Amino acid sequence: MKAAAIVALLAALVTGHAMDLPTSKIDPVVASYVQNASTVPSVVVEFAATPAFDASALARLPRPDRLATITTLLETTARQSQGGVLELILDALTNDPSLQAQSYYISNRIFLSHASASLVLAIAADPAVSLVRTAIPDGQLLGFVTSPIQNDATSAGNLVAWPIERIKAPSAWQRGVRGANVVVGTIDSGVRHTHKSLNSTYRSDHGWFDATGGASPSPIDYSGHGTAVTAAAVGGAPAATWMACAACQNGRCTERAMTACAQFMLCPSSVEGSTAECGLAPHVIVNGWHTDAASWFTPVLVAWKVGGIVPVFGSGVTQQLVDGVSPRQCSTVAGPASSDLALAAVPTNVDDSVTEFGRFGPAQEYRVKPDIAAPGNAVRTADASADDAYIVRSGASLAAGYTGGAVALYLSAFPHATFEDIFVALTTSAARTKSVGLRCGGLPDDSFPNNVAGAGRLDISLALGVVSAPPNNLMSAKVPTATTTTDSPSVLVGITTNAPSNGTHDRNATAAPTDTIAFANSET
Repeated sequence: MKAAAIVALLAALVTGHAMDLPTSKIDPVVASYVQNASTVPSVVVEFAATPAFDASALARLPRPDRLATITTLLETTARQSQGGVLELILDALTNDPSLQAQSYYISNRIFLSHASASLVLAIAADPAVSLVRTAIPDGQLLGFVTSPIQNDATSAGNLVAWPIERIKAPSAWQRGVRGANVVVGTIDSGVRHTHKSLNSTYRSDHGWFDATGGASPSPIDYSGHGTAVTAAAVGGAPAATWMACAACQNGRCTERAMTACAQFMLCPSSVEGSTAECGLAPHVIVNGWHTDAASWFTPVLVAWKVGGIVPVFGSGVTQQLVDGVSPRQCSTVAGPASSDLALAAVPTNVDDSVTEFGRFGPAQEYRVKPDIAAPGNAVRTADASADDAYIVRSGASLAAGYTGGAVALYLSAFPHATFEDIFVALTTSAARTKSVGLRCGGLPDDSFPNNVAGAGRLDISLALGVVSAPPNNLMSAKVPTATTTTDSPSVLVGITTNAPSNGTHDRNATAAPTDTIAFANSET
């Protein structure tokens, strides 16, 4: 849209003259800035186009090709639908160097900072745009209760303690199932990769990305949270490797950073963003954060699922205290954990009762949540303060970590298992939890599944069922990789959109003269 058209839009907004103003696409907060200020601090642009995945055709492809094909389709969708808006942004950059923009194909959204009111109106008028909104409120790390312990000789290794014993991981190890050939990803505050419990299993090849703006070229933990969660995950699956993305600083995680990490996990890039190897994507992703909003993350969960990536979330942590205790409250599980496309884990005490600080269901539409219960109180895990430091912590994200480790064990035994296979295996084999007398969504917590403990406490040994010896494929070579240039037209089945777009912008393009439009995982 050229300058004259933008002026006409502004004039109509001020005078109230009738014309097809795009204000119906603009949320009230952004609209208020447009009417009362010259710039809008933060804007997220959503597009109507969504990729149409042929899940059955994709499932027949080797994993690296499947992930590369999904990435190609997402990139194509974003390029075609975002083209007109990107042209507007490039034009605006010539006169406004403070403008910043970031495009993400995994959710088909553009994030803008310091956009002028006229630019926002012009963007909203693009027929490919479905919504112009503010970013969701920052997500939060699932908080910990901590108490330090003394380091001693027993602190080393894979932290075999009560949580590992409780989920029956050692029984799986004895049968040769230890997580080999499985990669666990974490989206959190980062990881201290030199910690003695983690350094030997870090997958350094395309294994780290800092989306916080800190741009650390090697793994770093901004708060210590991610180190503890990652150690819990690989503690249960000691032969698995791990990779990480930092999305959170000071306990807070922006929508942009969480989206950047989600995209990195789908098709990991090198640290400088020059190459992407989709075949190096993790098999399971442990998310140590939560948001109150839920639907914003659905496009990511869809892409992960068709790619064969299993997302695990903690059910959440309640912050309300009564006499110093967090009361157990129904209908408090929220965010991506409430989705049927994710596994949600609620933390348990050593006596197999759910903790006071957990969040419980039901979720929207009376969906039963959480899905599974796992240890999450008084857990001894790695501390990011030093390479040999350990600490006792409590939190829902630790339950997610142990669940993620169990998923890694299952995939090590059954490499072709789907999300549904894993869900059924974990939930049908779960042990009954101790009742706390809570009834949520009409379901008592001594009848399973329920909205307090889900299907019950995780038992990976029982979930593995008939696996009595390591399958032959556990001895297979390194997982092959594929780049995003792999193209399988038979499964690129199309794009669903309300309007065509003529965009031709490449994902690695940068915008002259300020290089403030970045694509893929190339931001700093």
